[in-house]
Amino acid sequence: MILHMGVRTTDPIWVAYTRLDGGEDDAEALSRLLATLIRGGATPSDPSMILFHDPPETPGCRRELLIPIAAEVEGVETRVLPSMRVAFLVSTDAETEAHYGRLRRYMEERGLEAASGIHSIEAHYAPSDPDEDDWTTELMIPLSG
Repeated sequence: MILHMGVRTTDPIWVAYTRLDGGEDDAEALSRLLATLIRGGATPSDPSMILFHDPPETPGCRRELLIPIAAEVEGVETRVLPSMRVAFLVSTDAETEAHYGRLRRYMEERGLEAASGIHSIEAHYAPSDPDEDDWTTELMIPLSG
């Protein structure tokens, strides 16, 4: 179910990150990075994010896993994810591919153009109860101009 769709400007955010290999499993990489951060004394926060440099369906798609943190952690690559103007769609279901189509139509209808460099960002917000399966996902496409 789609909860929100629109255009907004994100805040800059300090993140720990790791590059993902072509076929690397997102969940396994997330578990490893979270464990490293916690061992290093960091307090990771939501949302975990996947930054796509290429369309997700592209073979060998270049991706990065990002986790917001408050401070640097030894042995972990960190950087500031800059503020950017994005078209976004927030949903509570797993229809990611269909939602990308909806978001692109939304952009076309409003004359919005995607920026170059970053294809998209998927932010995943965990449920408050880890036993629940009510994840919220935000798809973001950076905009030019």
